[in-house]
Amino acid sequence: MKGAIEFDGSGDLQSANFSVLRFSDGDRTSLKVDRAPDGALRVAMRGDAYDGRGFIKTMTGGPSAAQPGSARRPISISI
Repeated sequence: MKGAIEFDGSGDLQSANFSVLRFSDGDRTSLKVDRAPDGALRVAMRGDAYDGRGFIKTMTGGPSAAQPGSARRPISISI
């Protein structure tokens, strides 16, 4: 992982830009995150190679317990 993250005064993520992002050895990707005006996070991952098996397993593993006091916000993912 190589890049930068920006938080607002409340500690909420506002943006992130990783020019290099590798979850697995063969991955060659980059990642950009920004917050939309409605508060939703927009996530875009681009690259030449990505082994998405871990991501798919996590997303299809069923619901997880929410942290007490945590608010759910919309998220848009583009891979």
